[in-house]
Amino acid sequence: YLKLWRFYPDRGRDKGYLEVEDIASIADSRFRLPAKFANILHACGESGMGYIIFTVEFRTGFKQAYVTGDVGDDFVRYPDGLGKEDVVGVTPHAGRDMEHINGQKYSWCVFSE
Repeated sequence: YLKLWRFYPDRGRDKGYLEVEDIASIADSRFRLPAKFANILHACGESGMGYIIFTVEFRTGFKQAYVTGDVGDDFVRYPDGLGKEDVVGVTPHAGRDMEHINGQKYSWCVFSE
């Protein structure tokens, strides 16, 4: 974490940080982009200073634009009636001319072995 971000995350819960001892279980999230699409976004980097804009295409042909922080692109709020199983593609740095949805709120849990 320190090598990548060069600072410690804030420790308060309202700052988006969880202690590893507070985690009872881990499960797959219904908000997660399928890994093969999230990896495409990760490989393309930021769209601007501290953010990523991208579109998600669904099997229905519908496209939704998202704007997230530079690390929040793995988790999105899907439009009503659609979910991760409906995603067929992503286009990095696209969607500036579309109405967008902001990314999901997330928390850090930093630990070492």
